[in-house]
Amino acid sequence: MTESELGFITDKSVRLGLQDIRRRRRWAWFVFWAFFPAMAAIVVLGESVVLWGAAAWMALWAGASVYAWIIRCPRCGGRFHFGGGLNNPWTRSCLHCGLRLRADQQSDPLV
Repeated sequence: MTESELGFITDKSVRLGLQDIRRRRRWAWFVFWAFFPAMAAIVVLGESVVLWGAAAWMALWAGASVYAWIIRCPRCGGRFHFGGGLNNPWTRSCLHCGLRLRADQQSDPLV
């Protein structure tokens, strides 16, 4: 049985969880900003492809956004971006327990 199965929270598990949240956010931003060069390349292929390219990008952006925003807090287990009736996809701390997104890069204990 692993520590996560037992429900133990360690500095390492919190650190890995925070890294995952930041990685998912970077992926969402990458997909968002990839629209412009992708559309420039698609325009070269013709007008009929632009609509399909835009639709594919919107679907990919929606998927990347949901993937980034539904992650759970590594400390409390609640949804990091949702709490108390609030939804903030770019919050810098957990809306349940207040764990800062960059807490693992500071000298304070994480748990």
